[in-house]
Amino acid sequence: MRLLKKGVGVVLAAAFVAAVAVFPVNAYETTDDGNFHYEIAGEPGSETVTIIEYVGDSTNVVVPSEIGGIPVTVIATNSFGEKAVSTVSLPNSITTIGYGAFAASAIESIVIPSGVTRIERLTFDSCTNLETVVLPEGLTAIGKKAFLGCSALHDIYIPGSVETIDGTAFNGSGLSTVYGVPGSAAETFAAGKTFVPVPAFTGRQLALGSDLSMIFYVEYSDGGETLTGEFGVGENSRTITASKSGGEYVFRFDGITPQLMGETITASISVVGLPTVTYKTSVREYLLEVAETYSGDAPLMTLVADLLEYGAAAQKYLDGTLEDSELVNYGTGLTPSTFTSAPPSIKSKTRDSSSAGFDIVSVGLRFDSVNKLFVIFEAGDGFSITVNEDDITDAAVFDEGEYTVYTGGVAASDFDTPYVFRLYDGGTLIQTLTYSVNSMVAAKCATEDATGALAKATYNYGVSASNYVSSRPT
Repeated sequence: MRLLKKGVGVVLAAAFVAAVAVFPVNAYETTDDGNFHYEIAGEPGSETVTIIEYVGDSTNVVVPSEIGGIPVTVIATNSFGEKAVSTVSLPNSITTIGYGAFAASAIESIVIPSGVTRIERLTFDSCTNLETVVLPEGLTAIGKKAFLGCSALHDIYIPGSVETIDGTAFNGSGLSTVYGVPGSAAETFAAGKTFVPVPAFTGRQLALGSDLSMIFYVEYSDGGETLTGEFGVGENSRTITASKSGGEYVFRFDGITPQLMGETITASISVVGLPTVTYKTSVREYLLEVAETYSGDAPLMTLVADLLEYGAAAQKYLDGTLEDSELVNYGTGLTPSTFTSAPPSIKSKTRDSSSAGFDIVSVGLRFDSVNKLFVIFEAGDGFSITVNEDDITDAAVFDEGEYTVYTGGVAASDFDTPYVFRLYDGGTLIQTLTYSVNSMVAAKCATEDATGALAKATYNYGVSASNYVSSRPT
């Protein structure tokens, strides 16, 4: 019996040794440039990459956002520990940084990506050269001894989103000044240190008119009467000066195109001598929060669903290659209105008099950040043109023998409003054209393509906007 057991033991041991020979202890892949050990995990189609260790020799390190087309999402425990690196640039794809990830590193500065919600324990333990840390809005917690012994770190901005800061987080550091939002965990933590208030984003609101506008509300005790900020989405970026209402600053970022409802809007306020305060949102994110909060308001729910449908139709109209998963209305669970029939068209053109070379040749809707009607016309010297009795002659643009002129923006609740264009030769009325946004819808909705889908979505959005407005208390 003993011999049999011993023999079995030998066979098993041999099999185990063979297995070790086939599968080495360190099975991590190494990037083509030899800088990182990494591993891939997750189900097919949803894999992610974890950086296990930095093994390069550069002092300025850039972590890639993808390896082999797979997003890099995790910086593992101790992956940069005791490395002679001065700076590490992390991609926005990073969502997790393991404890002790940079412990005893020579790092001097770092920007934490916006997807990271926690600074784990001992993350920057004994980083005695660390002077600058940028923490993201959305961060919620700073763990035990996260910045232990960071003697060169004298000041830091702690976002208002941070709810918990462990009492040992900055033990042995040089921290003496904390920038933060009044009333936040940062101010409580700063007891015994210098606390400097920064502007605080306190709310946002979507306004629907002739365009989409996101309104941001900011509180700042030391801002005086003016405050400016940088606001951008897609290629639409500009500086905005706030108006002041009561104790709040109000920034109106308008001209957001419907196809960009899902894109991130970045709002940043920079005050001399203070860290830049950044807030990120999107129209889609805002609408889904509204839907969750006011789910019992039927007219509002319909408006939200139709607005997202309108955004998705705009996306498809501009790029027919998009997958459903890339559309702004994907996975919302909201039910948009059903398009049943074409709206009444009020398109009409009459000739009131005759002048050679004077003629309105076409009319349509310009789809942009602001919906505008336009006419294209031919005219000789001395012409003038009005819309709803307003003279818009100076706005007419001449190109290749024709003039084009646009109305002002048409609000969603006014899609059925008639716009009357009148073309004059001197003081003589030559032609009158009546048109509306819904007239465009009536002309295009029969087509089974992206143009027809956009026309239908535009109409439903206009109807639900009107119904929502009429349902509000007067």
